[in-house]
Amino acid sequence: MIKLMKTNTIFNDICYNKLKMEDNNMKAYISKLYDFDHSLESTQYILDHKKDFIIPIYQRRYSWEEKQITELFDTLTNNDGLSDIFMGTIQLNHENEEKYEIIDGQQRLTTFILLLEALDIKDSLYKSFKLLNIDTDLDTLLSEENNNPDKSVSQIYKSAKKIIKKYIEDKEAIKENLKRTYFVVLETENRQPSEIITIFNRLNTTGLDLNSTDIFKIDYYDYLKRKYSSEEDWIKKINDCYTKIDEANDKMTNKHPKIPSIKLDWVLTVYKYIIASSIKGNNHKDIFKSNTSFFSELFKHEERFTDETRNLLEFDKFKLLVDVFIATYKIIYQGDFSSPDYLAVCFIEKTRYSFFWILPFFANFYYYLDKKDNHYDSIDSDILEACVKIAHYLIVQSINNDKRINSSISFIFNNILLKFKEKKYDEIKEDVSNETETLKENFINKINGNIFDNQKKCRILCLLSAYLEEIKANTNPQEIYKLLFSDEYHSFDNEHIIAQSKFGQFDEEQKTLLNTLGNIVLLERSPNRSLQDSEVCYKKDTYIASPLVIVKNLGNDIIKEWTIKDVEKRKETENNKILEYLFK
Repeated sequence: MIKLMKTNTIFNDICYNKLKMEDNNMKAYISKLYDFDHSLESTQYILDHKKDFIIPIYQRRYSWEEKQITELFDTLTNNDGLSDIFMGTIQLNHENEEKYEIIDGQQRLTTFILLLEALDIKDSLYKSFKLLNIDTDLDTLLSEENNNPDKSVSQIYKSAKKIIKKYIEDKEAIKENLKRTYFVVLETENRQPSEIITIFNRLNTTGLDLNSTDIFKIDYYDYLKRKYSSEEDWIKKINDCYTKIDEANDKMTNKHPKIPSIKLDWVLTVYKYIIASSIKGNNHKDIFKSNTSFFSELFKHEERFTDETRNLLEFDKFKLLVDVFIATYKIIYQGDFSSPDYLAVCFIEKTRYSFFWILPFFANFYYYLDKKDNHYDSIDSDILEACVKIAHYLIVQSINNDKRINSSISFIFNNILLKFKEKKYDEIKEDVSNETETLKENFINKINGNIFDNQKKCRILCLLSAYLEEIKANTNPQEIYKLLFSDEYHSFDNEHIIAQSKFGQFDEEQKTLLNTLGNIVLLERSPNRSLQDSEVCYKKDTYIASPLVIVKNLGNDIIKEWTIKDVEKRKETENNKILEYLFK
């Protein structure tokens, strides 16, 4: 939620002096939102008739949904009696005459204008609020005319206005609160995008709208302009890539509304791995930097560039990555899952090494890098097999160790990524299989012991056990994804078949047995918590009603009771099933 802060002279002075020290050519001032009473007082207002606002093309489109709008209303209406309501920082760049670029604060400022519209405050100032460089003002986009220049963009703002109207109960009370709403406005004068972002990063203010993808866009634009042609419209080219992701999401949402849309930051994460593996002195520590930090540092230290780095930073390579990422994401997460191996790759995200989810995207990028084919609608079978082997390796390491092991990270980063670049898929499969085999003895000891002593370990094993049962039952792969890998569908707990509260009647060796897969199964959270400490015979019907094959089968296996012998038998079956899968 946006933090509230009482504004006063001291606060004003601190803000101004701090910023003045940062940059002598930047103004900082406290400003109200809008002059509701048309009082013509000397108070500064963000929304007045002296400013024409422009959203720079490098910024993403308006994206606030009900969650963010609700938080804004909470701030407006639940202000704990404070006399003033602080709504964060707005950063403007005074471009020329009356034109102001909104550098930071677009989402909030647009929402406030939509709120004024919903409060029936009609004012010509809307016509001077240009959105997304489509040369269209908000008033036009909100109109009901059929000739809106961009119907998809128009619908975004209309939907937000509809949500806003739902939260307005007392118009006059909202207006009174808006009169007490303040911002800190930071205003630069006719700065270049790279200079603006430098200031933005240095200030580290609160309530910021600008994100890593916006900052990357400007840093990358500045690099391309310096290295290639200042005449080329690089911002438009980069922006077209961003738009391509939005358009792909719109199409995919219609087909799979419950599966997450692609986030541009994910694409930049893959790009980070690609670039990090090419620079001088590369090591796996670079991949743990945020995307903003990594790329900001990258463009400031070109002495680390190799010829490979410079080649990979060419715009056509970034464009290729966007196209390959969209296609690969569709195949793995939103496609028809023609092979269960696509699902096996999803297991990487469930391990302690979840950051290596990028591997199929990284590998597919290099697969198409030197090909002229612009159809990316498949993943080479060798890449898929290699990624499955890696998933097995990371599962085993996640069970054998209760934390990440640096040697495992280095093995993937320094060895496997290089071989994906060189398309040495057979070598990858052999190397990973050999590494996995060396871990087998320790793995067997781990799954034969208490797996409940570490929740991550227990969850991975229960999830893998459930997955293998679905495969054995020939469940549709897409349905398996929904059941086990999509958080939108089900939340799970690790269920003790014989409840922990009953352990007192068993000896220590038996207690260890009761904390193995012989007595633990994945179960949906709601029924798990309703069963609590029930006797096993009373759990039978709940188990049979589960959507998971493994739980249904368990319910059918329970006759009247569940004994230690049943636990021993189930443990042997489950452990052998997992060992056969991981070490085949």
